[in-house]
Amino acid sequence: MSKRLILGVLVAVVASAITAGAVVVVGQQGGGEPNGTKIAPIKALKPGEMKPPPGTPVADLTLPMDYGRFRILPHGNVPDYIPDWLPPAGVEKLDADVSESDSLDDFRDHDLFVEPPYIPAGWELTEVHAATVMWDDGSQTGSLFALEYERPQYFYIRIQRFLIGAEGQVELLAPPESGQDALILNEIRGHPAVFLYQGPLQVHFVIGNVVTYVEGVAIDFDELIKIADGLIAQMQQGGGQEPPDETYIPAVKALKPGEVEIPAGTPVADLALPMDYGRFHILPPGNVPSVCGLVAPPGLQKAGMNINTSDTLDEFRDHELFIEPPYIPAGWELTWAHAETVIWDDGSHTDSMFALQYDRPEYFYIRLGRRLMEADCKVELVAHRPEGDIRHAYTLSEMRGVPVVFQHQDPGGQHVQALLQVHFVTDNVVTFIESVAIDFDELIKIADALIAQMQEGSS
Repeated sequence: MSKRLILGVLVAVVASAITAGAVVVVGQQGGGEPNGTKIAPIKALKPGEMKPPPGTPVADLTLPMDYGRFRILPHGNVPDYIPDWLPPAGVEKLDADVSESDSLDDFRDHDLFVEPPYIPAGWELTEVHAATVMWDDGSQTGSLFALEYERPQYFYIRIQRFLIGAEGQVELLAPPESGQDALILNEIRGHPAVFLYQGPLQVHFVIGNVVTYVEGVAIDFDELIKIADGLIAQMQQGGGQEPPDETYIPAVKALKPGEVEIPAGTPVADLALPMDYGRFHILPPGNVPSVCGLVAPPGLQKAGMNINTSDTLDEFRDHELFIEPPYIPAGWELTWAHAETVIWDDGSHTDSMFALQYDRPEYFYIRLGRRLMEADCKVELVAHRPEGDIRHAYTLSEMRGVPVVFQHQDPGGQHVQALLQVHFVTDNVVTFIESVAIDFDELIKIADALIAQMQEGSS
């Protein structure tokens, strides 16, 4: 049974890894001066002034479902409560050290230390909290690290990090059905992220065996995404112990909403659903997509996984899903490569996932991902709902004889920075290419060059 950390997003964060089984309650109102004198957050955004973040609302999906290291449960369910990380072999917990300060200087050696590269102007650090478990052999494990920033007449900004087990999942309880548009799935720099857009606003993500969440109240959600993006970039560069050389650079040169043209093809909105299109099965809005998960060879069971991340391609060239794109637009450079391999209980292995990310200052990322799927399985996509503030749409097309699916801005919706994607399947591998606020023809060129490369390699 996989071990899980439970995050009740509407009420509390239950951190089984925190010393003494503490419950850290989120949603408390901040916004005070460091000396404790509270000042009403009269300059915070009012209800109706906050725009929802981009992504896929869980209202479009059927729960429960897995998303990266997250497991989303329907509202009203009772998640498994399992201690998520264990002592090192042969030792037991002896004590716990819990420290607080208004400065980062005392915590730079903590296992979970971060110094955010980006915090909105005006917010200042007011509290640092760290917990460390002491083992009876004299060793120790940093288990919790938290920061709080405050600004007079606004609410707090809070960042918390918890250690979870190597196979741990983070269980999130969905809001009630009437509020399920408020829990939104997205990605940041290749990492699955979950956004909560209700009450306390939150961004959750997992890197390594640490779950991080960024929280604020009555603030532009883009500011929380910028904080998370800066943290993830920092962790990818050096693990978070040292601040990166570069500060967060907004995508000021990217195309503006409304400047991205809709790609040519057949809009899914014009078709009767469900329908098959090559290796894709398109479902009507509100359906539950089946996931083409990797199936163990006969007689074997999964024993573990190897997960590797680097900023170069060299160590991944023998990976079965390895690609080196023949075309990437000028100015974007490789910043991140990620590979996953499943280990079976007889010692054999199967390469299951490979991903790349390219970045360019003042623009959004370009991301490529490849995932192994079952030979007789179709990729199920759920058509987007034709309503709501954040509206995407699918269009069907073809490249070099290969069916492709484009995701883009819904031409009938308000202009937003939509997640732009190209999906296609070759052999038993589904590939996607993703970016934001870029000429869609650039993503098509990347996909076309990859398909040509794969067809040449198989001929």
